[in-house]
Amino acid sequence: MARRVRPSHLVLALGAAYLLFISLKFRRVLDLAAADLAGSGDPAACSCPSSSDHLPLGSPPTSPIQPFWHRYDRVPLPDPAASRSRNRTALDRMADDAWALGLAAWEDAAAFAGDPWALLASATARASDASRCPSAVQNLTAANIMKCDDDTFVRVDVVLRHIKLNNGGKPLYMGNLNLLHRPLRTGKWAVTDEEWPEDIYPPYANGPGYVISGDIAKFIASQHANQSLRLFKMEDVSMGLWVEKFNSTKPVHYSHSWKFCQYGCLENYFTAHYQSPRQMLCLWDKLVRGRASCCNYR
Repeated sequence: MARRVRPSHLVLALGAAYLLFISLKFRRVLDLAAADLAGSGDPAACSCPSSSDHLPLGSPPTSPIQPFWHRYDRVPLPDPAASRSRNRTALDRMADDAWALGLAAWEDAAAFAGDPWALLASATARASDASRCPSAVQNLTAANIMKCDDDTFVRVDVVLRHIKLNNGGKPLYMGNLNLLHRPLRTGKWAVTDEEWPEDIYPPYANGPGYVISGDIAKFIASQHANQSLRLFKMEDVSMGLWVEKFNSTKPVHYSHSWKFCQYGCLENYFTAHYQSPRQMLCLWDKLVRGRASCCNYR
């Protein structure tokens, strides 16, 4: 009599197949690491940064630091000659600019990989440059400024189009606006009565992504220069506070849209928040294909 196959046997078989798959995939990772350590001059042979790329606390690495090269064929390294071509779309040019900035940042960090304290000193020096920001704002030529978090994916072309639709000649404050929002007294975003004695916050746009016009930025810089700027520990609420003060002297156009997403992503979004690097690559890939849809995985 044939022996019956139990569900536990199927589970064991699936587990064995999964372990075999993982072992084969891990072998590929080892091959990539070996190619990096070999110091190949071929950019395609270099792997992307991993946990092993963190700054060492002990002796500097013996092998040379490899530059960060992109592995995704659909986003090649920027070609200056091609960037000037009229056939390239605005999205293509923005992708090249973003990639060039990311590459420069990675190479800058790699230069200090053998000396963590030198990297810390460099970061501190750059942080001190923030004092130059008000003077830079005073010489601002851009009509608008957008602030977003580093885990926010922005559809820049759509945001610019939305700005034009709301450009009625007034100062602009645009984003996902909160009205009559009460301060929280407990939890992560709690504030004390001493920090904020009022019952409600002024109208403010959620921090993951919002736009202010240049005249509002110049007003904030001037208030900071004469030490009359009220400071608060929450950046987005602070911006709402400063815009409200500016609004008392010159009317501001408040523009609200849920598409400046506070939590995750919505279809036909303007901005998507809490996006991992993998999700951002997916969102970009979908935009290139003409679809503004979300990528619901990490």
